[in-house]
Amino acid sequence: MTLLPGQLPKGMVPPVKPAEEKPKHVTMADGNYVAAIYKALEILPVEVRVDRCQVLEEYGRPPRIDLALTVTGEKEVPDAKS
Repeated sequence: MTLLPGQLPKGMVPPVKPAEEKPKHVTMADGNYVAAIYKALEILPVEVRVDRCQVLEEYGRPPRIDLALTVTGEKEVPDAKS
C-alpha cells in the first residue's frame, strides 16, 4: 500500500496537539490597584482619608484589598454657572 505524505493507514488518527495557551501580558497599569483605588476615591461626593490600603496577591487567586477609610466631610460642589 502506497501512502501519500501526511496520510495514515486506515483506522489511525493523527495525535492531537494540546492547544497552547497564550500568555497574558500584564502591564503596570493593570496591576496598579492602589492608584485605581485613589482615582475612584476622587469621584466620591465626600472627603475621605485613607487609613490603610494594602493589596495582597497570591498566585492564581484574585487580589485581596484591605482598605480602611475615614469620612472627614463633604466636598464643596462648584457652582455650575456659565
